[in-house]
Amino acid sequence: DLLHSIGINLGDIAEEFFFNALNDNKKLGSIKFDEISTNMKNKFKGIEDEFDIVLFNGKSIGLVEIKHKIHPKDLINLYTNKLENFRLLFPTYKHHSIYLGIGGFSVPKTVLEDAKKRGIAVLQQKAEFAIIKSDFMKAY
Repeated sequence: DLLHSIGINLGDIAEEFFFNALNDNKKLGSIKFDEISTNMKNKFKGIEDEFDIVLFNGKSIGLVEIKHKIHPKDLINLYTNKLENFRLLFPTYKHHSIYLGIGGFSVPKTVLEDAKKRGIAVLQQKAEFAIIKSDFMKAY
């Protein structure tokens, strides 16, 4: 239906915006990455998932979920299901530290506070740029 299509389009716009920002500066906090990928998918043993933005270097992964408007359940899903699924679906990276990030054009204060407590970077739009709040980020 129309509302579903609008929601998908808004999500695509947000993903493109934050991908472009990270592609220009492949950093989350003080962690520098060499490569970036978008919409990584895999399926294994009945588990299937897609990851919006994935950053790589030799020892770390940046796993960034993008939403047009972030809801608290999106953040919970990132540090539970998404993190667990990534480890299962991409065992090549099992010894890498994984840093989490969540980005959106609308970030409620409660989401920002919870992300900070959990050490998850937050990407927000500022004018035509993205700002990344990540001084509290930790490895998972």
